[in-house]
Formats: sequence, structure tokens, C-alpha cells
Amino acid sequence: MNSTYISGLLQNSSNALAQNKLDTLLASIKNSNPDNKVEQTKEAFRNFEAMFISEMLRTMFNTVPVDEIFGGGTAEETFRSMLIDEYGTLIAKQGGIGVADNMQRTLLNQQLTEGSHVTLTE
Repeated sequence: MNSTYISGLLQNSSNALAQNKLDTLLASIKNSNPDNKVEQTKEAFRNFEAMFISEMLRTMFNTVPVDEIFGGGTAEETFRSMLIDEYGTLIAKQGGIGVADNMQRTLLNQQLTEGSHVTLTE
């Protein structure tokens, strides 16, 4: 996975809300008790993966013409955006595409190399 592509997605203004949500979750993890950190970390990575998948789907759906049966317009754009976000969330909850797992593994390796003994596995 290209880190430039991921960075480009995060810089997109439509991702600002998702990035703020991820930042909030990560901040709450730092301030929570150790027993909850594993689950909160997994949730933060899963939310990031849902946002990432949604952005990939959004790019795909931008190439699909609006069906005249539903009339198009602003309402359909809003509905389509919400539908795509929900698709991303559902795909991530079903195991996703591996982004959350890779991020989790990377964080664990980083912690181990820095001498920390925190594990993200149960």
C-alpha cells in the first residue's frame, strides 16, 4: 500500500471528520486504563480502515453515472455519500482489507523495538 496515497486521502477535506474521530479515539486511548487500551486501539484502527475503505469506494462510485430513476440531485448525492460510508463500516467490521491488522502489527513492532512490553493481542 502506497503511503503517499494514504496521505493524499487523509488530506482530502471530506476526510477531516474521520481524521478528527481517529485523533479523538487515539487521545482517549492514551488517557484510559491499561485494560481498555487493547479494545480501544483495535476500534481506532477499525474506524480508520472503515474510513479508508469508504474513500476507495467513493472514488469508484464517482465513476458510476447517476440513475435517472431516482432523479439525481443533492438528495441522491447525500444519500450516496452516507451509503458509501456505511459500506466502508460494514466491510471493516467483517474483517476489512487488512489495513487495521497491518497498522496494529506495525504499532506492536514499534513498541517492542522501543522497549515497551505492551501487547495488542489477547
